[in-house]
Amino acid sequence: MKIGIVTYVKCDNYGAELQAFALQWKLNSLGYDAEVINLEKRNIDMKRNPDVIKGAIKQRFKKEGLKAFSSIFRKAMEVATRMRNEKKYKEINEKKHLLFEQFFEDKVKHSAKYYSLDDITSATDLPYDTYIAGSDQIWNYIHTDRLDVYFLMFANKYKAKKISYAASVSIYDIPEKLRATYKTYFENIDVLSVRELHGADLVKKYSNKTAEVVLDPTFLLTKADWEREVAKDVKVDGDYLLIY
Repeated sequence: MKIGIVTYVKCDNYGAELQAFALQWKLNSLGYDAEVINLEKRNIDMKRNPDVIKGAIKQRFKKEGLKAFSSIFRKAMEVATRMRNEKKYKEINEKKHLLFEQFFEDKVKHSAKYYSLDDITSATDLPYDTYIAGSDQIWNYIHTDRLDVYFLMFANKYKAKKISYAASVSIYDIPEKLRATYKTYFENIDVLSVRELHGADLVKKYSNKTAEVVLDPTFLLTKADWEREVAKDVKVDGDYLLIY
């Protein structure tokens, strides 16, 4: 069975890259032929989309109440500092980007062909028997303007199984104007699993489906697995402090 995984990659984020590595590694260790589809990660330009900003702020207040004021202020200061130091850290960020690219190429089994979000929608020759969406916040409308891709709508043209593994909505409620869309998307998946309890609640609340809550893929590997597959490449001379 050949499995194509749709998730966030190439976004220079430790969690995103490690969960992508972990899911394909675990599936291959179980005897499947699994690979991450080499897919564009396109961020929403929040400066041009005030609805996204308003939605993010509403979600923050729903989650934290009045404490949201301080976290929103911290986030604003973080963005301002990042913009102010953009030139200063350009060289560091470019080096980091190259290291993430190297990890993806060396460690993550992925499709040879690169797909933009538009390409994968129009493609008619994808070679997979099963598609898996997940993990990460791929179902969070704040992070992408192409939810349809991450809900595997493009796979409907193939006679293939559509599964989600530990996919995250990562919001505490779905905006009213998006509820019908999410209902359609939830019901497009044959076998649903999510990463958080509130994600399962949203599936049940806004669709005729149910979702199982499962582990993030990074927890499917043992300590020995991580040491053998990744940590063996870490070489640090002398004492060091790791901050994440």
